[in-house]
Amino acid sequence: MRSKKVLGYLREVFGPVVVEDYGVFSHCQASRFKTERENFFLKDIESKSLTKGEDCWLLAETIASRVSHYAKLLVKAGLAIPDFHQVRAVRLNGEVAVLEIATFCGDDLTRVLGGCSLEKTTELVKVMLGKVAAIAFQDGLGIDPHPANWAMDHAGKLSYVDLWPAQYRCGDIDLVGFPQPEDQKLAAYSRRRYYTLEGLLRILRFNLSRISAHLEDVFFQCADNVVGAGIVGQVFSELPEQTVRSLLVTNETGKITGIIEELGIWDVDDLREIAFRLVPDDPKRLTDLFYLTQMDFRLPLSEREQRLEQFKRELIQIARSR
Repeated sequence: MRSKKVLGYLREVFGPVVVEDYGVFSHCQASRFKTERENFFLKDIESKSLTKGEDCWLLAETIASRVSHYAKLLVKAGLAIPDFHQVRAVRLNGEVAVLEIATFCGDDLTRVLGGCSLEKTTELVKVMLGKVAAIAFQDGLGIDPHPANWAMDHAGKLSYVDLWPAQYRCGDIDLVGFPQPEDQKLAAYSRRRYYTLEGLLRILRFNLSRISAHLEDVFFQCADNVVGAGIVGQVFSELPEQTVRSLLVTNETGKITGIIEELGIWDVDDLREIAFRLVPDDPKRLTDLFYLTQMDFRLPLSEREQRLEQFKRELIQIARSR
């Protein structure tokens, strides 16, 4: 991780805070805690195309406007978001940043689901599935349903807290990140993940499984009730990981490696799901492996392909060593 520098201080109703910067352009995300000092967390969104000065300021204002509009669209679609949410462009010692401040909504669900009862787990998964389905049936609206992007407070209120970057149809473009990928295949791939029911269900199922293996069963039980068994079957029954799952039982390693070798740069979700079948009980190993599959918009396609080939080689080695 790159070193950070302090840009400056903001003294407002939220108290004094330090905003740190990774590069030319910054996104500072703050959670409003019931303490004298506020915690600010930074997400790096720097881009080679950004420069200091008025162009950067206008871009920051545009991004802030998009995030604010996105928040309104999510509320209209039935999602609870932080009670107080404010985003705007700011200047700090000559630097430009997009500042996002929101009320603290509790622990994220990766922590909550790792330690609550089966009854509570089932309730939360049902709520998430209902919200995911509602978003999927909206035209031109997306979310990232990863459990880390939801939070639950002490009263049990569930909120969606990942409002950055905005994901909605802006003109004739479905926004999927910042900067918006210039590669149209990458943009289409991201749209399928975040704007469609199939993509949203796969992301949610996969990341629930990574928290605890039993959450996969909870997911399918809830999904059959909330979304419909027929739809769930269409999404999951023909995935490559289901074939791999069967081949693991019969110990047909050669066929597993053949499936892995045939998958390419636009089959990242398939490969990640296969990795989970091959390494189901080693979260750290999976995290290290998944680093190679990050679809960083700013990396050239050739570099993303090289990383994915390394990921595939490691998967094949794991399959052969079982």
